[in-house]
Amino acid sequence: MLDVLIAGAGPAGSALATATARLGLRTALIDPAAGKPWRATYASWADELPHGTPLAFRSKRTRAAALTEHVLDRSYAVIDNEALRAQLDDENIAVHRARALRAHHDDEASTVLLDNGRRLRARVVIDATGTQQALLDTTRRTPPAEQSAVGVVVPLREQGFVEGEEALFMDWRERHTGPPSFLYALPLNDTEVLLEETSLADRPAMSHRELRDRLVQRLQSNGIALRGNERWERVRFPMDDPLPRRQRVVPFGAAAPLVHPATGYSVAGSLSLAPRLARALADGLNQGEAARAGWRAVWPKQALAVHGLRRVGLRVLLGLPPAEVPRFFEAFFSTPTHLQNRYLAGRCDLPGTFRAMAAVIGAAPTGLRARVAALAVGMTSA
Repeated sequence: MLDVLIAGAGPAGSALATATARLGLRTALIDPAAGKPWRATYASWADELPHGTPLAFRSKRTRAAALTEHVLDRSYAVIDNEALRAQLDDENIAVHRARALRAHHDDEASTVLLDNGRRLRARVVIDATGTQQALLDTTRRTPPAEQSAVGVVVPLREQGFVEGEEALFMDWRERHTGPPSFLYALPLNDTEVLLEETSLADRPAMSHRELRDRLVQRLQSNGIALRGNERWERVRFPMDDPLPRRQRVVPFGAAAPLVHPATGYSVAGSLSLAPRLARALADGLNQGEAARAGWRAVWPKQALAVHGLRRVGLRVLLGLPPAEVPRFFEAFFSTPTHLQNRYLAGRCDLPGTFRAMAAVIGAAPTGLRARVAALAVGMTSA
């Protein structure tokens, strides 16, 4: 019998599997795509990544723009996917290239049924299948607010949005008819840059067709010609998935969901949390309460409170008229850097989250301030 069985071999599941295996726990991964390259671009604030995370790019300058341009006192980074996969490779992890269908539990362990007919038995099961939440008992009462984006990779020298060692976190200055979207520009290495038209959150999600049309128009207006052989990237995922009820399966990564309701980031948090969760599982197995210990490690009380506040912030943003969204971000980027950072990071920093939200309201123009405050009060009291 296994000690730990993890469904999902993306960065979150792989990091956790490596951490549990290094503690001597009998560990297995289940994923139909196990061993295949990770195609997504995983980016993060550099200071949120664990020390030693391999990087393909790290900015020396990071900019953002709402109504005006701001320089952010924080470095931005792109993870080197292949180097990270190699770093997380461990011969002590059993890998099953199959899909996890469902889990059954008894007093001693859990049994997971795979789509190839096999059954694997483990003392604790982790769901790291992302937004699929394949093994979790989760109910969405309303359609989720989703982030969607379409990006294209072009030669760094053929665009004018960023220079070689800088990143453009978001630029809201181009106005569109309908829901707002922003440009995200990120060098992937020394020669290529990802230019991405992004809808931060909408319910329902903005279509990829609309985002691609906006991006092509933006590129054309800036004199960037596409040759037709470019690599495109499409993104769509929920930003406000509800927390699953506590159960025998422990969620991790985007399945937890560790997705930040203001940015959509989860990979850096998952990589940082993996060793702590592994230790909690090991201790819990010794005490006969691994699932309970895992849940406490993923969602301590402070993290639950911060996540709830950030979800309020997301709903406030969704409640604003499109024309007010750039003004909202102008207020955000006008607050002190340390408060911006505490809102964008620090998943257990409840005082910092409160101060950051209050600072944004205080920095907003009078009309917007009243609207944001009313929305926030209404949602926290609902």
